[in-house]
Amino acid sequence: MTSFFCCLLQSLETDQEELRMAALYCLSQLAQSIHKIHQDKSIDASLVQYFDNIKSPCSSSELSQRSGSGDHECHPEYMVEELCKVLITLFMKIELETMRYQCSQDELWPRVCSCLASVLAVSCRGRLYGIHVDFPRVLLASLQGVRDHLSVLGKPVETIRNANHSPTMRVLYWMLMVIGSCMVDCIAAKECFADGGISASLNRLWPWCMITDQLRRATLILLFNFTNGCPKAWSCMCTCVGGRCLLGEVCTLCARECTLQSSTRPCSLLLLCIHTLRHCADHAQCRSNILKSDILLVLFKSIIRERGRGGSTGVCWTRLACAVSRYSDGSAALLSLRAQLPSLPPNLLGLALPALAHAAHHHRQTLLQAPDLLELLAGTLLAGDTTEMVSAARAVWALAANNHKAKLLLRSAGVAAAVQSALQRLRRANKDPSSQRALELLTYTNTVLQAT
Repeated sequence: MTSFFCCLLQSLETDQEELRMAALYCLSQLAQSIHKIHQDKSIDASLVQYFDNIKSPCSSSELSQRSGSGDHECHPEYMVEELCKVLITLFMKIELETMRYQCSQDELWPRVCSCLASVLAVSCRGRLYGIHVDFPRVLLASLQGVRDHLSVLGKPVETIRNANHSPTMRVLYWMLMVIGSCMVDCIAAKECFADGGISASLNRLWPWCMITDQLRRATLILLFNFTNGCPKAWSCMCTCVGGRCLLGEVCTLCARECTLQSSTRPCSLLLLCIHTLRHCADHAQCRSNILKSDILLVLFKSIIRERGRGGSTGVCWTRLACAVSRYSDGSAALLSLRAQLPSLPPNLLGLALPALAHAAHHHRQTLLQAPDLLELLAGTLLAGDTTEMVSAARAVWALAANNHKAKLLLRSAGVAAAVQSALQRLRRANKDPSSQRALELLTYTNTVLQAT
């Protein structure tokens, strides 16, 4: 197999254009097939690890010692690093020979970008090598060049009549794709882009990024990867440039997609928006902006309206609700919808129960004064599955702990009896680990309710 990769490497380094194009296509297809998502939403990690760990035949102990020394001309130890080195060199060479915003007119450049994006998306070692040779700085400079060129041209609608075929728009698209691939599960890369000021460029470029479906999707994929587990990225999402911040624009786009949803329109862009917002929910300022935008209510109304057309949006909404409700302000926003919560489809209502448990912790009195929510908790304990019963029991526990008046209210509302019924049901169930843990929680909750 090593000889195959050596052949690819030699073909990429050759001056014969047809051979190089064939190698780029072959490597792109290989990387995409390795990263293929199976029907069960899984990826074969063994293939990824194999691809990442093929040793370069050019490496030696001496070269390996130099590979992490900070030398930009380092000698890669692994084959994927060799491939990334050649691809990055080709990328930079074409940029030097042509103006940045005209790169796409060179037939080779989009092929190099496509191949580079595919390899970086699948290879952790490739992404780390890119950081080592300061590739994020190169990409940010290129993105700023495109931004400056578009800013000189003027407003998007006036300057680009046929955006799908505009060379500058093609450059912007491939820049977004390569940057997004650099960020996949790589905190170091995300922090490099955050420190380099990517938020300023994206804020300035936002009107152009929204021109076509392809650009919108590339932008949201980038932001989805950028915000996944990176606190610096969350801060960047709130950075205001020219009266615009990325988080606010994502909320606006999310609301727009909600109004356009139909049975014939794909919901992938809407789901990316919701996932991106959920990634940012732990950041106080981000969460504040999300709640001020009323996007929770907008999404909720959309779910109720489209309840017969699949549940992907609804599932994502429940996850966003659970993320924001871990905090007092988010719980308050969720409870403002309490009158409409029972109108959720039953499957989504079950998924929203963890959010209700968080709300019970932060806003005990509000829940105790909401008979419909107490009835929901009792009904879940009586008829829900094990996971739903656990969430309902957590909410009851939070309401009853160290509060005698709350215990009396819960008893009068039938919640205490529902806990006892759920306890008996679990005792008769299979003794699998999840049932045992649920049994322990319900036993403790019942003890708390019965204590005076």
